[in-house]
Amino acid sequence: MDRVEMVVDSLHVALMDYERVVILKEKHGDRCLPISVNPVTANAIAVHLHEQPLPSPPYDFALSLIKALDAALKEVIVDELEKGVFRAKAILSRGNETLEIPCSPGDAIAMALRTKSPILVAEDILSRTGIKVDEITRLTRGRDEEDAGRDR
Repeated sequence: MDRVEMVVDSLHVALMDYERVVILKEKHGDRCLPISVNPVTANAIAVHLHEQPLPSPPYDFALSLIKALDAALKEVIVDELEKGVFRAKAILSRGNETLEIPCSPGDAIAMALRTKSPILVAEDILSRTGIKVDEITRLTRGRDEEDAGRDR
């Protein structure tokens, strides 16, 4: 399976339904992948993006478990799309052993940010559902203009 390395570009909240969407951007390209995340995960990602220290950061328990298993988070992979829902795996390394732990993409992204681990997306998913950076900009600009019109 071909994989594409991504970075977190931004985090958005839809004003109509408060849905949180994280935008992953291709590290060496111009494709983006919007992924819906739950509010707790969105907050954890936002805290990391804004470099805000927390006394008890989200995902510390999971990272403590990984450490107790004498393992490390190697990478996370968004590798499935079923009925419009993305699925991911956290890839752990422990000695010569590799462990694949199913998880939500939001949790995977938040953990990767905390550990500075790579975020990967399967090429077939990105080619089917990814959009170009300029399309994200156009959509965001259009939404901002609509919001400004409502404020008048």
